[in-house]
Amino acid sequence: MQRKALSADEMISSLKNCFNDIPDHRSNFENVKFSIADTALSGFAMFSLKYPSVLSFTNDGRSETVEGINLRSLYQIANIPSDAQRGGVLKNFEFMDGKYLAAFDGTGVYSSDTIHCKCCMEKVCKETGKINSCGYNKEPGV
Repeated sequence: MQRKALSADEMISSLKNCFNDIPDHRSNFENVKFSIADTALSGFAMFSLKYPSVLSFTNDGRSETVEGINLRSLYQIANIPSDAQRGGVLKNFEFMDGKYLAAFDGTGVYSSDTIHCKCCMEKVCKETGKINSCGYNKEPGV
């Protein structure tokens, strides 16, 4: 394998090519403002750069500051989707009586050897079977 194939640019280009191959099944192309590739690359950029929120990513990515221009250039994003556009998409996922169906998973956000609460979880050491008194909490993520 060539060294060039291991670069961030090559990885993102490869990812963009994969995203461009995803068929677009949206029926009303007049209202489509953002390509599937731009939307997926924006998600990849937001998570890989560990942005604290979609709003902060959108604000930075859409700005004409050095950071915004570099973000779009590095991740090869032509148009970063706005939060308003994303909100309209959720209407397609109504499940029952105006409610939405979402998959949840937990992500570890805090642990301590000294601070505990009644909601803290306990870890069991695989080697010894001993319960670790380190309290930790999980935060739900969609």
